[in-house]
Amino acid sequence: MVVVASEGGLIGSSKTLEVIDVQDPTQPIVVAEMDHGLAGMVDVAALSPTTVVVVSEGGLIGSSKTLCVIDVQDPKQPIVIAEMDHKMGMGVSVAGLSADLAVVACNKVMGRSYTLAAIGLQDPRQPSIICETSHGLSGGIKDDGVSVAALSTTKAIFVDEYVLGKSETLAVLDLDDPKQPRVIANSKHGMASPVVAALSADKIVIASKRMLGNTQTLAVINVQDPTQPIVLGKTGHGLAGSVSVAALGADKVAVVSERFIGSESTLVVIDVSHPEAWPVEQEAGCCLVL
Repeated sequence: MVVVASEGGLIGSSKTLEVIDVQDPTQPIVVAEMDHGLAGMVDVAALSPTTVVVVSEGGLIGSSKTLCVIDVQDPKQPIVIAEMDHKMGMGVSVAGLSADLAVVACNKVMGRSYTLAAIGLQDPRQPSIICETSHGLSGGIKDDGVSVAALSTTKAIFVDEYVLGKSETLAVLDLDDPKQPRVIANSKHGMASPVVAALSADKIVIASKRMLGNTQTLAVINVQDPTQPIVLGKTGHGLAGSVSVAALGADKVAVVSERFIGSESTLVVIDVSHPEAWPVEQEAGCCLVL
């Protein structure tokens, strides 16, 4: 099952969240649609098989609700069970480390010292901010900000925009004590406009926006030693515009993109079990799409 959330607060946008059955990835089926109720750009993450969290950008006029928890135990009838303000800024991203803990990340902007919030969800109907701190990365432009994924129940990985001369675009934080998160590794990933998903505790997938001359838009990276990440393979997801990625187990990912007039595909499921077998140079869409 995949949950897809879209930008809210637009005129006529009454359906901003879809629950999609991808048991047969060749025939994905939308089983439910609803409005998550948040405004602006959003991100979504699973807390458990039956609960997801959706976050939107903070700092918008009148945006007192920037996080909601949604119960998808009955995927045909998702229900918002909690709302709050995560107090983070623009370029927001979220990851669920466990059913009890989520991290919200945003871009670093002038005058703002906090770019990460640990959210306690022991009672998912009453989420609360455990701490506010910094992930140490600068982020990117508004819609290409910091992306975060859970490596384990105590570690999260953060990636941001890669540009020439930038010293750090990947950070790993230890949240064993969520009241005092600490950076344990910094390095580079080399992908433009990145979004990240974790396949396991030591392997991630980074997907990037397809731009002129950029056909290798998906990379599988070994982060067993996060100070020296190793690219296992690169390919193209074949979608247009900004994208998001989610792991479907340890060997498949789903990539979704914005819907444009004339865009035939906005969701692909990709087999990432053998990235070392991908040709070194490929055209977009040459990966194994199920």
